[in-house]
Amino acid sequence: MEKFLFSALSPTVKVNPPEVIIKVRKEDDLQNLRDFTPRYEFIRGLQGNKIADLTEFKGVEDLGDKIKVMPGTKWKEIINYNPEIFCIRDFTVGGSVSFNDACFGFNEFGYIKDRVEVEAYIDGQKYEGKYKGGIISAVLINKENKEMCYKYLEGDFLYLANLVKKWFISDFPVFRDVTLIKENNKAKVFVSYTKTREVLVKKFIDNFQDSKPPYEDIRKHKFRYAGYITLVSFEPSVFSRSDLVYFHFRKNEVYYYAFSQNPLVLPNTTVYSDVNDKILFNGCILCGKCTEVCPHKDQRDSSVFSPLGFYVLSSFSKEKEVSNCHMCGKCTNVCPVDLSIVLDLIKSAKFPETKLGININLFSRRVIVLTVISKDLKEFAIKAFKILDSMGIKVGIITLDLSYAELIKSEFNNDIKERIKYIDEIITLTPEEFHFLSSLQNVKIIDVTFIYQLLEKEIKNKLEKMKVHVPCFYDANFKNADKTCSYEFLNEVNNEGYGKKNPNADISLCPLAARRLGIKNILDLFNVQIDYSISDKFYKDFISYLGSLNELFKDLEWYTDIDDNVKNEAFTDLIENFLSSRSKDELLLFYLNNDKYIDLDKNIRDHIVKGIEKLFAT
Repeated sequence: MEKFLFSALSPTVKVNPPEVIIKVRKEDDLQNLRDFTPRYEFIRGLQGNKIADLTEFKGVEDLGDKIKVMPGTKWKEIINYNPEIFCIRDFTVGGSVSFNDACFGFNEFGYIKDRVEVEAYIDGQKYEGKYKGGIISAVLINKENKEMCYKYLEGDFLYLANLVKKWFISDFPVFRDVTLIKENNKAKVFVSYTKTREVLVKKFIDNFQDSKPPYEDIRKHKFRYAGYITLVSFEPSVFSRSDLVYFHFRKNEVYYYAFSQNPLVLPNTTVYSDVNDKILFNGCILCGKCTEVCPHKDQRDSSVFSPLGFYVLSSFSKEKEVSNCHMCGKCTNVCPVDLSIVLDLIKSAKFPETKLGININLFSRRVIVLTVISKDLKEFAIKAFKILDSMGIKVGIITLDLSYAELIKSEFNNDIKERIKYIDEIITLTPEEFHFLSSLQNVKIIDVTFIYQLLEKEIKNKLEKMKVHVPCFYDANFKNADKTCSYEFLNEVNNEGYGKKNPNADISLCPLAARRLGIKNILDLFNVQIDYSISDKFYKDFISYLGSLNELFKDLEWYTDIDDNVKNEAFTDLIENFLSSRSKDELLLFYLNNDKYIDLDKNIRDHIVKGIEKLFAT
């Protein structure tokens, strides 16, 4: 299916899928490639029958005065190394060199391929130096070693554009970089220069304010264009309909990156600019941000299983083949064009119809909830109950018998609505349930709380000293946080296995992840023990109690033909009398394990179960 992914060259350009795709993740993979077209990023590419996929060939090596960057690395990942040149942060370094971008430093350094050096291969033969084609294996970028000054001036776009144009026509400003950013009707011009040149540029920067470097990002748009024009022919009004434009100035040349909600006709556009007004991928702009956070992509080790892949495959009517994820929503948090990714995925996904299949009815105003997601967490629920009880928080435990499909799609039937009718707060054991059951707030006024939220203050200091796994469905900040997916719930939903990446942590906020990884869960910090023998003692004491009532039961036999209810009510009262003398732990453990006591008459067991439910409710 990956061949379809590489048919997308831009949001408006789709070509025939390549016949061959080779994943390149290390330099050795390049040595035997012949006649391959490199693809460093999804946001732009060239057509080829054989594609070398370098999108996952990432990494940075610090060489002291310079950095060696693998070609699939995005610029935003190397900014902290203080490179002297940098491009749009969502572009890859290899992509920028391959397409010869105009970047920060354009006025002094020119196009990027004239400033950096590469290690690259042409037909399997390696060369080093200035880029002259082929497939890049590394880019060497100088670190900035001079004291830099950054200034900006904000104002009307046309005024600032003509001001900068005038600078270059009448003089030659020796700035390292001159960047004009137009955003709707407002604009800012940024200038950068070495401290030693301040005397030479001072005349240009009256009224300018101190600034940070002008980092450029991909933002919300439907169409994008890049191109270059001579300074003399630069007419700012041509760009008035653009929502966002980055202009880079140099001598007699202006290079631009334009982003718009509407199709535009702009001069001298590059090969990767949009060419028509037809949106091919349901609004996806191929930026690839979702691929950086998508657990499904990591699970399958392929970007075709990311939302980007989903939208590209939708143009071939093949989206159902990649849509079965667990709907964590990480993608929606990073999507610059605000696509309704989860809602789109749900329409195509197929989820297990498995339900919980058991009923626990220990109702209270605040209840711990078990669903099909937490079906194997009964012991975890007992510990949560004991901990909350020790904190003075009275809770019950109930089940909500929803399938995975019903949970994920928020399909709550009337039985579920009736079941929560008198409940004020639901406490979930997993972040997944917290995420999905929060939709119950559309049904009634109800609080939905993740167990960690109730315990956070109690364990915060301990967690600060540990490496903490923060799961997909919950966001929390720790100094030593690892937000890698454990794939436990994802595999439960799609049965597609586990990814190669695993969290490196001492403890997880998610009990499902903790179990799979063999690390602590948050309740382990309380050292709560469950003494299952008290359930057996409860049973033995009850049998003894029944034995002591034999004479009374015989005496009640004469009611059998008169009024059976009298006998039943008396029996119920006697059981409730016994239950009222027992501890919460005994009641809870016997209730949750009552099917273990097969020698106990079912009618009697049902009386006990209902009696315990009544006690919890009151």
